[in-house]
Amino acid sequence: MNSLTETGKRARAASRVLACTTTGQRNAALTAIAAALEVNAAAVLAELPEEREDTAMIFMGHGTEHYVNPSYAQLEYVFHDLGRRDFLIGTVEGYPALEQVLRRMAERPEVKRAVLCPLMVVAGDHAKNDLAGADEDSWKSRLESLGYEVLCNLKGLGEYRGVREMFVGHALAAAGEE
Repeated sequence: MNSLTETGKRARAASRVLACTTTGQRNAALTAIAAALEVNAAAVLAELPEEREDTAMIFMGHGTEHYVNPSYAQLEYVFHDLGRRDFLIGTVEGYPALEQVLRRMAERPEVKRAVLCPLMVVAGDHAKNDLAGADEDSWKSRLESLGYEVLCNLKGLGEYRGVREMFVGHALAAAGEE
């Protein structure tokens, strides 16, 4: 059996708790979602630069009509609780959207620069076009039109080591391997 890192072990534990959703134990499911968000946030933080007062780290998720969509806002709170108040999360097809991100940026006049990152396993079409594209309605173009310096980091979540370890932990838990 391969030895797992601490991230992988926590992901396996979160998977076991998440399995409670099939038995109707909603509190356990909510705890598992929170634990998974913390694991994801820690994995992303491990590979990103330190916070800068003049910079906002903006992540674009896909968004959904599914009841888990509030997890995007919850993840932003997790980042803030971990000390990264510069992290903002919006979605292409849900709430919060770019408009909410822009409002939160306006609340921080010291921010002059934005780093755009996909909050998706793979940096595909949405990341390349909706986030970082040249069209006037892309997030990059909209932010530049408001006077922000914009950098794009098109690294999908699947490229973060800790996120990959979380996936492995979930797969091992699902397979019943300890």
